[in-house]
Amino acid sequence: MMWAGVTTRAQKGTRDDAEGQGCGDLRSRGAIGSAVAPGFASQGANLFLTGRHLAPVEAVAKEVVSAGGSAEAAEVDALDEQAVDKHLQSVTDKAGRVDISFNAIGIPNPKVRVLLVELDVEQFSLPIATSTRSYTYTSRCGAG
Repeated sequence: MMWAGVTTRAQKGTRDDAEGQGCGDLRSRGAIGSAVAPGFASQGANLFLTGRHLAPVEAVAKEVVSAGGSAEAAEVDALDEQAVDKHLQSVTDKAGRVDISFNAIGIPNPKVRVLLVELDVEQFSLPIATSTRSYTYTSRCGAG
């Protein structure tokens, strides 16, 4: 599971140009996040990448940096409200604001290849409840 921060550089002539850099959040360890991170970086975003396990997030950050982008990696569990808030404060202290929050949380589920009718209610609702909780914590970054 992963959540992360991104700082963006305003494009000349845009509404945000005078405000300089901002920041956002990008979860980027998994297939979706690791594919999205280089795209944000190629557009000038400064990435603050997070994941529940640091090594895979560091690999994505190193890839971004080796391609000329800006990225930092941190170990943050997107289901830990205090850890998310602490990381968000760290990112905003460094970057000033959050522009983008991208949460690509994944739910490992050994029964992912079963028919829907074979899932009990707990298995069915796990990704819904987990994603809702994670999105609640990580989406606060844009509100502050």
